[in-house]
Amino acid sequence: MTNVGNVYSTLGDQTQALDYYNNALVLVRQVGGKASEATTLANIGAVYAVLEDQAQALVYYKEAQVLFRQVGARWNEAIIHYNMAMAYANIGPTYGH
Repeated sequence: MTNVGNVYSTLGDQTQALDYYNNALVLVRQVGGKASEATTLANIGAVYAVLEDQAQALVYYKEAQVLFRQVGARWNEAIIHYNMAMAYANIGPTYGH
C-alpha cells in the first residue's frame, strides 16, 4: 500500500496518497516493524507538507523520528530532521506563540 501511496503522491494526488498511507500505517502497526512504520509516518508527514499543513506534517515527522532513532536508522533520522527544519521554516517565526 505504501508503494501505491508513493505513486499517487508522485502523480500529485495527495488525497489518494494519504488514504493509501493511512491504510498502510494500520497494517504495518498490526504486523510490527518499526522501520516500516517510521517510513510510512514520514510519507504521511511529507503529504501534509505538500498540502501546506506544516503543523500536521510535524506531528508525523516527530513520530517517525522516534522510531527511526529506536531502530538505529541514522540516515533516515537525518532526513526527518531536515524535513522538520523545512516545516518549521515554512511555518515561520510565530509557530508555538
